[in-house]
Amino acid sequence: MGFETLDDVRGASAQEVVEELRGQARCTAAVDTEQVAVNTWIRGSEVFDGRAAP
Repeated sequence: MGFETLDDVRGASAQEVVEELRGQARCTAAVDTEQVAVNTWIRGSEVFDGRAAP
Protein backbone atom coordinates (compact mmCIF):
# COMPACT_ATOMS: atom_id res chain seq x y z
CA MET A 1 0.00 0.00 0.00
CA GLY A 2 2.50 2.67 1.12
CA PHE A 3 1.27 5.74 2.97
CA GLU A 4 2.81 8.97 1.72
CA THR A 5 0.55 11.55 3.38
CA LEU A 6 -2.27 11.78 5.92
CA ASP A 7 -4.73 11.59 3.04
CA ASP A 8 -3.45 8.09 2.33
CA VAL A 9 -4.22 7.02 5.90
CA ARG A 10 -7.75 8.40 5.90
CA GLY A 11 -10.14 5.62 5.07
CA ALA A 12 -7.63 2.90 5.92
CA SER A 13 -8.52 0.46 8.64
CA ALA A 14 -6.47 0.32 11.83
CA GLN A 15 -5.20 -3.10 10.74
CA GLU A 16 -3.99 -1.68 7.40
CA VAL A 17 -2.13 1.13 9.18
CA VAL A 18 -0.47 -1.29 11.62
CA GLU A 19 0.57 -3.63 8.80
CA GLU A 20 2.00 -0.73 6.82
CA LEU A 21 3.99 0.55 9.79
CA ARG A 22 5.36 -2.91 10.54
CA GLY A 23 6.71 -3.02 7.00
CA GLN A 24 8.68 0.19 7.43
CA ALA A 25 12.43 -0.10 7.96
CA ARG A 26 12.29 2.68 10.55
CA CYS A 27 9.76 0.76 12.67
CA THR A 28 12.18 -1.18 14.84
CA ALA A 29 12.71 -1.68 18.56
CA ALA A 30 15.84 0.50 18.42
CA VAL A 31 13.99 3.36 16.74
CA ASP A 32 11.12 3.03 19.22
CA THR A 33 13.57 3.22 22.14
CA GLU A 34 15.13 6.37 20.70
CA GLN A 35 11.71 7.94 20.08
CA VAL A 36 10.63 7.25 23.66
CA ALA A 37 13.85 8.84 24.97
CA VAL A 38 13.37 11.94 22.82
CA ASN A 39 9.71 12.28 23.84
CA THR A 40 10.63 11.93 27.51
CA TRP A 41 13.26 14.64 27.17
CA ILE A 42 10.86 16.97 25.33
CA ARG A 43 8.15 16.50 27.92
CA GLY A 44 10.45 17.06 30.87
CA SER A 45 12.93 19.65 29.67
CA GLU A 46 10.91 22.91 29.65
CA VAL A 47 12.81 23.80 26.46
CA PHE A 48 9.67 23.84 24.34
CA ASP A 49 6.89 26.40 24.81
CA GLY A 50 3.51 25.13 25.88
CA ARG A 51 4.83 22.04 27.57
CA ALA A 52 5.24 22.17 31.33
CA ALA A 53 7.53 19.81 33.18
CA PRO A 54 5.66 16.98 34.91
